[in-house]
Amino acid sequence: MSYQTINPLTDEVLKTYPNHDAAYVEQALVKGDVLYKQWRNDPVASRGPVLNKVADLMAAQSDALAKILTVEMGKRFVEARVKWHFVSRLPGIMLNTR
Repeated sequence: MSYQTINPLTDEVLKTYPNHDAAYVEQALVKGDVLYKQWRNDPVASRGPVLNKVADLMAAQSDALAKILTVEMGKRFVEARVKWHFVSRLPGIMLNTR
């Protein structure tokens, strides 16, 4: 059985995702573990600009991201937009750069 994203209000299937076999999942987990270990050993000074760039991208796309929360989770659009605005500010708050 494939994985589906379903609108909770209308029960409309928005997207269907294929299943992956155990080898694919294992490969993804190993790759993620390697990248995480590399990332955690990088100095905060080098991680900060990356996190700020991600925050900028999230802020620039906050309406589109809010729409996803609205459609997939049933969250009101105005609440979803506020959530993305807050989330996009977290890296700067944590790094004390914004």
